[in-house]
Amino acid sequence: MTDPELADATSIEPITPEIVARIIEQERAARPKDKLVLLPAMGGLSAGNYGAITGAPPATTRRDLAKLMRIGVLRRTGARKGTRFWIQLI
Repeated sequence: MTDPELADATSIEPITPEIVARIIEQERAARPKDKLVLLPAMGGLSAGNYGAITGAPPATTRRDLAKLMRIGVLRRTGARKGTRFWIQLI
């Protein structure tokens, strides 16, 4: 878990474009002069984890992750069962 002395806030949320945008808006409004840094959970996110967090079926999971990569929110590493998705640092 994040050390509270190092982070102002920790969010455990599904990774969707809307939720990431909402978190960014909230954090910028709360700290307009501070630098905003988003850090992914250690180990990256698997498609299975994404599906478990969001409750999305496999087809929706694939579509969501592909969209998040296309718009630059996530980057992909690995292949097949070793595929992991990482949040791009903003």
